[in-house]
Amino acid sequence: SIGTGNQAGEQDAIDYKNGPLSKLGRDLTDLYYAHEFYLKSHDGSAEGFQPANPSMRVIEDMVIIDAVAAESAADLQRDLEAAGMIESATAGGMVSGRLPIAALATVASLESLQFARASQSQ
Repeated sequence: SIGTGNQAGEQDAIDYKNGPLSKLGRDLTDLYYAHEFYLKSHDGSAEGFQPANPSMRVIEDMVIIDAVAAESAADLQRDLEAAGMIESATAGGMVSGRLPIAALATVASLESLQFARASQSQ
């Protein structure tokens, strides 16, 4: 388990089930915190950031996600696009697309979202 970490090297435990990012899969939660830590330790620049999981589909500062709607995929798609998602597509109750990594915390709080995970390479 990784923690959020700080410059002193201390680690805080991540509450995957009840924390603020609990609607995100463990992979997206870890990615979000790793990205935040990288930005803090590189003067706000994400240049050179690579996810720890090589199968995670990260392009520049964006990650490809699959999100399951709580009710309406159309509502979820609208909310995800408002959070910065591009190239979104729906299939049944799922919305997929490219989302800014920094927007994951916002997405985790959406009422229209049931659950989101990183889209894995095929």
